[in-house]
Amino acid sequence: MRRRPRSSVAASIGRVSIALAVAAVAAVGCGGDDEPSSTERPLSSDESAMLANALFDNVERGGASFSLAVQVGDGATINLQGEVDWREHRGYAQVSARNVEQGVREVFWSDDAVLEARDDLAPLLEQAGLPPAPWVVRDPDPVGRQLDQALALVTALAAEQRDNPLLIEQEPGSAFVRTDTLRDVPVVVLRYGERAVYWLAADDGRLLRFESDNETNTRPVVFDVLAFSDVTIDGPPVDQIVDVADLGDLYAAALAT
Repeated sequence: MRRRPRSSVAASIGRVSIALAVAAVAAVGCGGDDEPSSTERPLSSDESAMLANALFDNVERGGASFSLAVQVGDGATINLQGEVDWREHRGYAQVSARNVEQGVREVFWSDDAVLEARDDLAPLLEQAGLPPAPWVVRDPDPVGRQLDQALALVTALAAEQRDNPLLIEQEPGSAFVRTDTLRDVPVVVLRYGERAVYWLAADDGRLLRFESDNETNTRPVVFDVLAFSDVTIDGPPVDQIVDVADLGDLYAAALAT
């Protein structure tokens, strides 16, 4: 799913940290299956170790099917449901958005490319005098596009090395929040810092849910792991893809409407 070479392609972006992605995107939160128990307290050494391993464990497991809900403004939401390959930093998702990112139905992404299936792509291609194609490819834009911020968050929920448990314990705000049940699985809910909350399976520490919010508690994020699995995400054939550069100003004009 690599970007087709062209002279104007920008340098590939690196992975966006969770802190940066969370600061820019948000979603509607939801609770567990049962009434929560216990109250907040400092992390134990075992709990900080669970947190330290959570994102590394995602890489070890390879990938997952997921859902992500983000709220990017008043009445503006993005919902994704799809699969992510954390080892290769690739993903696919169906997109449902309201009052933002209008027209995007599906998306493939990697570190250096985003492929969109759009409701308005056929007329754009016709206006540009190009043959029909179901996908348009472009560079990632995690600063300017709310969708890309959400994709960056999904990719960033994995790490190639474990965090330092001691640093997690020392981070202001880190705490044991409660025990709970999520989709019939007993979980331990732990917070890393002030706003990153991890729902970890009590038996093996696997990540089942990640939540966060901004400083004013108006932009919550909810990411759910529906099932872990090894996934391969190749993207569509090249002959089904048009480069955004071939659309000239038509693509930017469509985004502005």
